[in-house]
Amino acid sequence: MKSNFYFLFLLISITSSLCAQINKPLTLNGVAKLQNGVPIYIEYFENGKSRRDTTIINNNNFSFSFNNQDMKLGLLSIKGKSGFKSLLIGYGARIAIDTNAVWLSQIVSGKSSLNFEKANNYVDITQQKLSKGYRELYKFINTNPVAYKKDSAYLKSLGDSVINYKINYIESNPKSIVSLFYLKDVFTKLGSVKTESLLQSFSVDIKKHNVFKYLYEMVQKWKITRLGNPFPTVKFKNTTGEIISTDSIKSRYLLLNFWGTWCGPCKAEIPFLIQLFNTYPKAKLEIISIAYENKDGNPSKTLSFLEENRIKWGNVICYKDYNDVNSYLVSNFGISIFPTNVLVDLSTKRIIWVSNGISSLNSLSDKLEILN
Repeated sequence: MKSNFYFLFLLISITSSLCAQINKPLTLNGVAKLQNGVPIYIEYFENGKSRRDTTIINNNNFSFSFNNQDMKLGLLSIKGKSGFKSLLIGYGARIAIDTNAVWLSQIVSGKSSLNFEKANNYVDITQQKLSKGYRELYKFINTNPVAYKKDSAYLKSLGDSVINYKINYIESNPKSIVSLFYLKDVFTKLGSVKTESLLQSFSVDIKKHNVFKYLYEMVQKWKITRLGNPFPTVKFKNTTGEIISTDSIKSRYLLLNFWGTWCGPCKAEIPFLIQLFNTYPKAKLEIISIAYENKDGNPSKTLSFLEENRIKWGNVICYKDYNDVNSYLVSNFGISIFPTNVLVDLSTKRIIWVSNGISSLNSLSDKLEILN
């Protein structure tokens, strides 16, 4: 009788301990030699949406707490400091910030984070080079076309190396939570067929994660813009307040350009768009740029940018998490990488070309040359 009672007591204790662990919120603690009050930011993904939390330095320490128990992939940054740090946030995660080079900061505790740290060191450093490179590239747009072309090719090859690294990691580690987050980063580059194949290769536990559910839903939406698919009628409000329907556009081809003023590669491809606009008459090609901006609904920054760069084609502003007539344009088309460009043949209402990234518009020029 005593042994049965002891076994029951032990079972209840273990169950209580597990429940306490499950209900325990994730935390990220850190140390940084900075003045009190300096803001620390972390961006992460939760329940199908990107979130950004802020805390401040207090006696060289800071802390974040997350209500959702799913392991988090975060991008940590500091106000006034260049760079960011990718990290996987598990129970007990603690980080020491290198204020001279944020991306070289080190996780000092938290098993999950340490495992990710080892796998992600190359990605962090290369992403930092890309971030700095695109900031510098934008300066060459109108001043040095030779340097612009050369640096564009270099940054593309650097970006491709990161993508290939992540793809190889996913294929070699289908049971790893890191693979799931890597797939979130690169799935728009892979196409829906390859992405679905990788999703199906994940373990049962990985498939329970909210990021897996998000990716699956995004792939289904993404199929709307798959090459060869019919293109639905779309209505939107342009920057002059006019409601436009794609059915009313008289051009043979329509290019939808998804971008944002916050996106370096988006701004860097503007010379290509200007070239297209100046090369093809409106009867052949209509361009509509859809800017995806912050949720405050204030268009002044975007409008100023359009005016400064003399962007004369059609423009639409779509605000993140802001409910207006344009809010569905990005989410319903499954757009999660910027820039994204979609070419529609309005005579057949079919998508005939889709691509992401700064170099893609070169191939679009070649395609338009052979089209009627």
